[in-house]
Amino acid sequence: MITLCGRQNDNSWAVHQDIMVGQKALVVAGVFELFGRETTAKPAASLILPFTPPSPGNPSILKTELNMGWKNGDEIRIGASGFSPYETEKTYIKTYTPTTGTLIVEPGLTKSHHGAATPPSLGSGASTQLIETRAQVVNLNRDIVIRGSWHDDPNWGCTILMLDYGNLNEQAANVRMNNVEIRRCSQRDTLRGALRVWRSTAHKKEIKNCVIHGSSSWGFMMDQSTSVDFLNNVVVGFTGIGVFVSKSSNTQIKNNVVMDNNKRSWPAYRRASDIMVGYYICLFNKED
Repeated sequence: MITLCGRQNDNSWAVHQDIMVGQKALVVAGVFELFGRETTAKPAASLILPFTPPSPGNPSILKTELNMGWKNGDEIRIGASGFSPYETEKTYIKTYTPTTGTLIVEPGLTKSHHGAATPPSLGSGASTQLIETRAQVVNLNRDIVIRGSWHDDPNWGCTILMLDYGNLNEQAANVRMNNVEIRRCSQRDTLRGALRVWRSTAHKKEIKNCVIHGSSSWGFMMDQSTSVDFLNNVVVGFTGIGVFVSKSSNTQIKNNVVMDNNKRSWPAYRRASDIMVGYYICLFNKED
């Protein structure tokens, strides 16, 4: 576990006025490789039976997919499947039976969640289109954890910043992250992400099978960068924007789960502060 410490009002560490990282930052301008333990566990599953909450305080029994590889004690998030985005719930696995898909969680859930054996479809034959309306269940645990400390400033999360700086032969982000948990990250009252790739074009960056959760601002942010693969990740519990991409190219963003968006409550940067979206992709030509 890597814990980043610092308070909001500490003197800022900055290499450029646009970065705004403050303290509690992990800045990468070289080779950075983190490989969590490879497992057969899947990051997300769908409910296959609907769930209606029982009496408050009791454990909840869910029916989900088989052979997920999840462990007792894992932290999970159940996504909203109704008309309100605020019906996402956090809880912990008490027991999971892989042969039946039975999942018992505690504390018990308080909201209803949609489930079905298969997604509903539109059309018929080869033109059939499946509409996924079932609640998604995501696992938030990985065995390598980067987290923002809680005791020194509970409202000021950490930032992992990847950039090219100075001599590109020696000071350029060359990153591979696999099965890493990024917890309690991104600074409140900023437009900065928990995991950020900024003006990085020299080397390949690969972020796979990771989870970003508990963010005080945006989740993943990429700006003016190239050669980034953001694959099979979970971005959950963020504020404003889950995945932000601007003025970047040669990039893959595939098979990610993005959910549990929360509205920003501060008035600054009014033009962007009230946006609530999972993905915000803004690409420009070089002439622009």
